[in-house]
Amino acid sequence: MSESASFPHMDGESPHDCIILCVIPDHFQREQIARVLERVAVNVIVAENGTQAMGLCVAAAPDVLLTDIDLPDMDGLELVGRLRDALPAMDVIVAVGVDEAAEVVRAVDQGADGVLLKPVLPEALMRCVHRSVELVTLRRHAHGAEVSVRTILDANPDFAVLVEDERELYVNEPMCRFLGYADFAELVASGRFVSDFVAEVDGRALESRESWIRQVVDDSLDRRHVLRIPLSHDPEGRGHSFVATYRAFPVAGRFLITLTDITEFEAERRSLHDQASLDPLTGISNRRRFGVLAQDAWRAAEKSGVMPTLIMFDIDHFKRVNDTYGHDVGDEVLRALASAVAEAVRSQDVLARWGGEEFMLLVPDAVGEDAVSMAERLRMRIEKLSIDGVPRGVTSSFGVAVAVPGEDWEAVAIRADEALYRAKQGGRNCVVAAQMPVVSGGK
Repeated sequence: MSESASFPHMDGESPHDCIILCVIPDHFQREQIARVLERVAVNVIVAENGTQAMGLCVAAAPDVLLTDIDLPDMDGLELVGRLRDALPAMDVIVAVGVDEAAEVVRAVDQGADGVLLKPVLPEALMRCVHRSVELVTLRRHAHGAEVSVRTILDANPDFAVLVEDERELYVNEPMCRFLGYADFAELVASGRFVSDFVAEVDGRALESRESWIRQVVDDSLDRRHVLRIPLSHDPEGRGHSFVATYRAFPVAGRFLITLTDITEFEAERRSLHDQASLDPLTGISNRRRFGVLAQDAWRAAEKSGVMPTLIMFDIDHFKRVNDTYGHDVGDEVLRALASAVAEAVRSQDVLARWGGEEFMLLVPDAVGEDAVSMAERLRMRIEKLSIDGVPRGVTSSFGVAVAVPGEDWEAVAIRADEALYRAKQGGRNCVVAAQMPVVSGGK
């Protein structure tokens, strides 16, 4: 932020009677941000590192924490965890770099109520902090009369549900509008409640209509739960994901549940997961993910007694394809081959790009001649592929290795690789079964 930055105002509102703790390492940025925060809150205190911030919290008990994720003496989210233990009601805003998508996901996982992208812009800062102090104010007044409570909840930009003994007493207007109703009265008149829309809690389907409330408020570990609410007008069918938090009222059994939309963060999380697990060119599993799934398959085999098979194959003369037709055509060959094989195998089989033009297929239950026959069918399928830019198509060589009890998957992969090498030496475009390992035992 620069000295000449134009700070947005709050339409004549006075600063809120709350305390904001601002933890920013850089002196100039800290002073600039504090100047903006003083327009929102009566009390603004600053710290340059996590240790100093924890000391200030002992005396000040801030309502809102704004911290950089990069602190000189500790991770910003470590500071959040420590202060949240002492001040569970404190609203938390974390500033992360614009290129730190993984940090955004981590901040949400650690319970951040808001995320700001660095460099922090005045307008974004005001919106985010003003929202937090508004929530602080709303929470302080939530003990008033029922009409006042409803008015406050309707002013809450987050979705809110007031419950008592697992019954929904009130749903605020922002959430009603999200569900397709003007207000709570219209929702009730329809005979439906939030419980009718919640499909999953933490990735699991609901046991009963009221169980989502019970799972949120009766958690002895006080964890944050993720709800999924699908909507009929959602074109992708995934719906929205929300982090559910709650505050207890003085009245026994009464809680205010707040739902914060994290759909974009969940999408980013899925994207990061795909980047870590899938081959970007072909879209199939990468070698890292294959290793994880192979370990799972071997554990299952120990219980069932049915040993898996690994089929390793590659494209014959792939360097010649690249040299003759270009690397773009080579990439298209890899995509076409991966797609053709993926369509031919079953959902329980695991196909991965092993590296370069090499692929690996895990078949949990194909043994002996069945495994060789499967590889032969795949070889013929690849041989018949019509690929743009490659007039004569491509062929492939296969090595097949069936696991034996006590043999780990890495050892089987080595045998499959050796069989593939023999297929290459034997003229290519063929299938070779690996030699069975020598199993020691007996006398």
